[in-house]
Amino acid sequence: MTAPATLQEAWLAARDGRSWIVEEVGSFFNSMDACGIAAVLQANSVNGSDLLLFQSAEQLVEDLRLTPFAARKVLALRTTFLDQGA
Repeated sequence: MTAPATLQEAWLAARDGRSWIVEEVGSFFNSMDACGIAAVLQANSVNGSDLLLFQSAEQLVEDLRLTPFAARKVLALRTTFLDQGA
């Protein structure tokens, strides 16, 4: 089996081909001790597919009004999760 070519493929493979719903995204960030980030993502109805669309911290700051630090943390936690599933 070959490695997923995109972040989206990696994310979906990690969930047996299913996209995370808003609550699962929130639960993941809560489990990573990022409760404030989880609350913002849930308040904005960010699901797994949405989370994969963000390519930079600047997009998270602009679209979700996260602080630059929180935006970098979102991307770092997302990357760590995807790397573990690969």
